[in-house]
Amino acid sequence: MSSLRGHERTHIGEKPFQCNFCDEFAWRKSHRSHTRLHTGEKPFQCQICDKVLKNNSPLRYHYKAHTDEKHVVCKYYGKRFANNRNSRGHMKIHEGKESYQCYFCDRVYADSSQLEDHCETHKGDTPSSAPCTTKLSASVEI
Repeated sequence: MSSLRGHERTHIGEKPFQCNFCDEFAWRKSHRSHTRLHTGEKPFQCQICDKVLKNNSPLRYHYKAHTDEKHVVCKYYGKRFANNRNSRGHMKIHEGKESYQCYFCDRVYADSSQLEDHCETHKGDTPSSAPCTTKLSASVEI
């Protein structure tokens, strides 16, 4: 299908690849990966650490975590990252933009889906070592 034909569909309301779980419309290429958001299917597995992911694209970035190659450098204090995607959450700290921090460790991510993928690595962990920042209006016995 041409890009023009796909664009035309947005104007006429034609949705041949509509999600079976929600009202979202997905392109043919992304329909399968969108459906995985609902099913939780993670068919892409790292051959080094057995991490599983919903899509192949993040797996390519994940493999870089197993190397010592970190070419992207924080311009504020020199922290190094394997790629731009990994540095975005960190840079949001310096820029005062919204970021998503892991409750289990100090990793920070640019968007919630990156944090969700990361939190999978902590399955079975408890966030007891993380500082609690919840403010209560009354004393509570724990």
